[in-house]
Amino acid sequence: MTRTHVDPATQVDIEKFERLLADHLAGRMDEDAFRVFRLNNGVYGQRQGGHNQLLRVKAPFGALNAAQLDALGDIADTYSRGRGHVTTRQAVQFHFVQLERVPSMLRDLARVGLTTREACGDAVRNVMGCHLAGACPSEELDISAWAQATFALLLRHPYSQRLPRKFKINFSGCALDCGQALFNDVGVVAVSRQIEDGTRERGFRVYIAGGLGANPHTAQVLEDFTTRENLLATIEAVLRTFDHYGNRANNRRARLKWLVDELGVDEVRRRVLRGGSCSLPPRAGPAVSQPSSSSAVTPGRVSRSPFRCRESARPSPFTRARDRPRFNAGATRTSSPASPTAAWPRSCGCRWATSRVRSFERSRRLCVTSRWSCAPPIARTWRFGD
Repeated sequence: MTRTHVDPATQVDIEKFERLLADHLAGRMDEDAFRVFRLNNGVYGQRQGGHNQLLRVKAPFGALNAAQLDALGDIADTYSRGRGHVTTRQAVQFHFVQLERVPSMLRDLARVGLTTREACGDAVRNVMGCHLAGACPSEELDISAWAQATFALLLRHPYSQRLPRKFKINFSGCALDCGQALFNDVGVVAVSRQIEDGTRERGFRVYIAGGLGANPHTAQVLEDFTTRENLLATIEAVLRTFDHYGNRANNRRARLKWLVDELGVDEVRRRVLRGGSCSLPPRAGPAVSQPSSSSAVTPGRVSRSPFRCRESARPSPFTRARDRPRFNAGATRTSSPASPTAAWPRSCGCRWATSRVRSFERSRRLCVTSRWSCAPPIARTWRFGD
């Protein structure tokens, strides 16, 4: 296996998993709290009893290099049963991994630039892309760079940690739509349009709120044309709108398609495309690579600040305190209520939070294990598991 530098953020994730796993095995961490945490790190429990786990590894837009393929083969032999499974969403799964060996497996993946972070749970799942990207004779654009930039932007993103439900994104390079944009929460299809000087501008058409399952919904067009410079901000705005307004009370009707059913596509479109300044300050860590506007796509490392922000109306009460949007920095902050639940607007993002009062303490305990503040102001300074 080729050894490479481990990304510092991934190293922090692994160390935290190791620490909380030790607490769980020692009985110091609640089973439900650990379940939420491990799912957000791509670890599913199996039903055979014992400590058998399924690990799902992300492969953004289905791209794997030779070193990564070698590493996956070694991992299948070392931790699983000598084989893995390629999923329909371009991820790789390994069954019968013992829970105690998960940190070691995560380190082996990190050495070749792979992660399981947010491959499961109510988060942004693996970003998919057309399997013919860069080779399709019909493509308007090679979507690889934009799919990679989307993956980099949304991995560990504050809004991606405790969504109402899972969130799926897919890219297609032409109107043939090999990525099946119409059946994803966000489907991105490369298109072109003629501009005033007679030349053609290449960009994207973004679809939202598609899905299959027992109640299939065809995705709706968000706008006819999204420029390449605005694509990442547009996807982020869709995610933000889903986080703010999605149904957290009923898990069966929590996907983005049900929000469109409830509010109507025009209202959802209005909330996504509303203009304004960026609400979130730039996050610590490596900057996101924004693809170049030229036809020869060469991602450059830039900050998030140049992106045009398409902000939804109100901040989410479920974001981390340190990343909380600053909509009115000059306003006088009101004092905290005497009762912790008096000003709590609704249940938090955890599935177990079903009412304001009854589930408050349990909700706070579950959420803060992944460094999220689901508590009212007087409890926001408390952290568990950091």
